Amino acid sequence: MIRIRGGTVYDPANGVDGEVRDVWIDGGKIVEAPSASGDVEVIEAEGMLVLPGGVDMHTHVAGSKENAGRKLRPEDHREHLRGRSGSLRSGSGFTVPSTFLSGYLYAEMGYTTVMEAASAPLLARHAHEELDDLPMVDKGLLVTMGNNQFVMDCVARGEKEKLRHYVAWLLEATRSYAVKVVNPGGVENWKWGGNVASLDDPVIAFDGVTPRKILECLAEASRDLGLPHDIHVHGLNLGQPRSSRTTAETLRGLDGRGSHLCHLQFLSYRGREEGHAFRSGAESVVEALRGVSDVTFDVGQVIFGPATTMTSDGPLEFSLHRMTGKKWVNDDVEAESGGGILPVLYDRKSRIAAEQWMTGLELFLLVDDPWKLALTTDHPNGGPFFCYPQVIRLLMDRDYRAEVLATLPPEPSRGPFFRTSTGSTLFTRSPSSQGPLRPGFWV
Repeated sequence: MIRIRGGTVYDPANGVDGEVRDVWIDGGKIVEAPSASGDVEVIEAEGMLVLPGGVDMHTHVAGSKENAGRKLRPEDHREHLRGRSGSLRSGSGFTVPSTFLSGYLYAEMGYTTVMEAASAPLLARHAHEELDDLPMVDKGLLVTMGNNQFVMDCVARGEKEKLRHYVAWLLEATRSYAVKVVNPGGVENWKWGGNVASLDDPVIAFDGVTPRKILECLAEASRDLGLPHDIHVHGLNLGQPRSSRTTAETLRGLDGRGSHLCHLQFLSYRGREEGHAFRSGAESVVEALRGVSDVTFDVGQVIFGPATTMTSDGPLEFSLHRMTGKKWVNDDVEAESGGGILPVLYDRKSRIAAEQWMTGLELFLLVDDPWKLALTTDHPNGGPFFCYPQVIRLLMDRDYRAEVLATLPPEPSRGPFFRTSTGSTLFTRSPSSQGPLRPGFWV
């Protein structure tokens, strides 16, 4: 038995809010204090916080894309090294850390569980090999099915029972936790030179199949199987100004079916209104969230600085490559999916990067029920996961938000972007407002 003695305990699920008390653990479970003394290991926690371990429900730390990303960015490892110390092994990397360093960094933040958010079924063995090399945390895997040929065959033929059996078999064969859907139908169309832009666009070579039908059928199969996590959805039009409209429509289509929308920040933009080509659509997405049930989401907050985009959304990565001209890897195309990797820089002087940063914070601060959302940066797409403390400070410290805001492009060049349309001044600053960042702020 273990006794954690004298810590300040936070457990919101059980109404414990900063109480100094002991926590008893027996057989890996928290229990009531024993009535009699016995063999007890005591951990002194006076002056420390005791709270549940963090769970990162959407990250990319293991698998073929992560490994290709490490090879694509040697500069990421030359400049960021941690040597061997005691029983800890050495590691390297900033946006794409090596496996051991990833585990250490998560543990140092108090995280105990991480979920690798996407692996093609044919590549799941590789993902598990890297997850096995990730120390000090529990971990799990989501497997992509939204562009799987057998899935789309079942959808085309209306064979829901066969689809349910196939989903169950695939999860068992890949030792995966839940179903991941990435740009349903769009990655398949990309292999034919196209994509999808709406939920009702046809998927080439699969008669009657659309992104909407793929989502509905996989959501139904997931619920019928009683999986511990509903379908994990990377929606359509990621990064596009029209994405907020598609996201709202996706939410309505999945209402009551059970779903989790991942890195919602990247799917909450609007544009071509009031003369602006790209702006936050977070408020309309939050309004859509209020009108549906059985939906959760994670944010995918942008962190200013370098990042590495990696996703099973192949057409998105190709588009980024064409737009930026940066080095790029075409990845997993011969598996039941297809993706890519490309380095990016979220420059605080960039109006678009500032708008992305703002969109994530608006999602955090406008949502009514915090139990519906999870903190993520969609590591390494929005920025490194070990910047979570920075995001928490932005959410908890209004003055700090204003201080960071003062470093962004001047308000007149971006119109009313720093305000929500409800008139909130959570983000507003004077155009002349300036000021240095506090020491320790990572640039």
